[in-house]
Amino acid sequence: MSNGYLIDTNVLSELMREKPDPIDIPVAQNAAIALAANLMLVTRNTKDFEGIDGLQVINPWQLH
Repeated sequence: MSNGYLIDTNVLSELMREKPDPIDIPVAQNAAIALAANLMLVTRNTKDFEGIDGLQVINPWQLH
């Protein structure tokens, strides 16, 4: 269970766009921060984080 959330700031800015762009982010840095602080990473770019042991990732665009 995570201690909280690490939100990719592009998640917030993309919400204001009429048509969101693909999000390119520094994957290793965000993964390391989330893992070190036991946070769930909130991002639209989940494919780049696949296979990172222990990392919890959530895509807000895929929530039902």
